[in-house]
Amino acid sequence: MGLMRANILSANLRGADLSGSDFSRADFSFSDLSGANLAGAKLNGAEFSGTDMRGANLAGADLSGSNFIDTDFTGANLADANFTAATFRSVRGIDRANTQGARGLPGRTR
Repeated sequence: MGLMRANILSANLRGADLSGSDFSRADFSFSDLSGANLAGAKLNGAEFSGTDMRGANLAGADLSGSNFIDTDFTGANLADANFTAATFRSVRGIDRANTQGARGLPGRTR
């Protein structure tokens, strides 16, 4: 599925299977992605302001250059995800997420 540059504002995508989809530069502001499967998705340059990502599976996803403002990652699977050049402000739960192999997270050197 390809929805590049889509405006997906305030959407309820809880538990949705969006794995492998291309959402480059999409706007997910104020959306509920809790429990969603975004493994391997292309989310580079996307906007995640006020987004609920608790328990989401982002394993291997490309989130490079994305913006995360007031985003909750509690319990999320961020393994091997690419956050290079991403912006993080007032995010929560990264310390309670699986970050093994993830690149570009705040406070990490890889």
